[in-house]
Amino acid sequence: MGRIALPKNPRIVVTRTDALGDVILTTPVYRALKDVFTESYLSVVCREYTEPVLRNNPYIDECITIKEERLTQPTELADLTARLRAGSFDLAVALFPSPFIATALRDAHIPIRVGSARRFHSWKFTHRAN
Repeated sequence: MGRIALPKNPRIVVTRTDALGDVILTTPVYRALKDVFTESYLSVVCREYTEPVLRNNPYIDECITIKEERLTQPTELADLTARLRAGSFDLAVALFPSPFIATALRDAHIPIRVGSARRFHSWKFTHRAN
């Protein structure tokens, strides 16, 4: 995979929408991103019940919360897609690359979308990691 070209002040969104323990274990990712992209704006998509754990993290500028994560809930998908599109993000990192998240990131037209290469919906990511 080649280098990814980003603006000097990239707008980055990270998604972690699964269990509380997994959300806690991935908190070092936010500092690592801010260490590399010092002038970035960093948002995190998380579930409503995990947001309090992330709320005061000094490396996170914004939490975008969701209630449900099912493709069968078109209202939830449309709402998240609209919020992502309004955020004008340059880069999305799907730490929990569910079909719901992959679809929302793609439909929001985020130009660089990083996710897993080993899932049936991986084609929705522009960059895939094994």
